[in-house]
Amino acid sequence: MSNLRVDGWLACLKGLNQRKLYGSPDRLEFPEKRIGGWWERISWDQAISEIGAKVKSLRAEHGADPTKMYVGTAAGFSMLQPIFAQGFMQGLGSKSIYGSASQLGRSR
Repeated sequence: MSNLRVDGWLACLKGLNQRKLYGSPDRLEFPEKRIGGWWERISWDQAISEIGAKVKSLRAEHGADPTKMYVGTAAGFSMLQPIFAQGFMQGLGSKSIYGSASQLGRSR
């Protein structure tokens, strides 16, 4: 069954389990980098610096158009995600943002 009743309301399984995303012992709370086959904790400054350098390098080599972003349904749990995603992609010069709605909304 895709929907369950909770206190007289209908809720999907994703909605019912949303709080588990934030309380999971497996949730990452800091950046990690794979070094020699292992994941090692790195600083936020190092992570932002390395990611920024890689994004700049890829954009210089390929331009902004090949840069795409797919936003999955879990992003629906964040009210600010659409604003940040759009701002990030606009900063790169790309308008290519896709999500589950862009696939589900198409005629079949």
